[in-house]
Amino acid sequence: MGNIMEVKTTSPDYQGQDPEDAAKDFRNRIRNYERVYESIDEDEKDLTYVKLIDVGKQVIINRIKDYLQSRVVYYLMNLHIRPRSIWLSRVASRLHRLFTPTNVFPSMVSRSSISMAK
Repeated sequence: MGNIMEVKTTSPDYQGQDPEDAAKDFRNRIRNYERVYESIDEDEKDLTYVKLIDVGKQVIINRIKDYLQSRVVYYLMNLHIRPRSIWLSRVASRLHRLFTPTNVFPSMVSRSSISMAK
């Protein structure tokens, strides 16, 4: 619930509204959903479903059979709604030359590393 202010102030639903009012309205929406929400029980094994618990800390998948269903599951499992760091790095060309045998996979070596090796 801590990220409601951050997320809802940028949502099109609450554009131009006071952030406090937007957060209050969204909390009311959650309470309304909680009143009518029905969880799927373990004995309902004939249904196709995906349960995401605690924003993906636990994922329960049942009866996923075809391509489209599996793509939806993949999307949901890789959806990141929390802020996080992403670290990108590039292998140095010198290390690349040391660990990539040009005689074994010549098509995989870039032209720049081949010209640097000469």
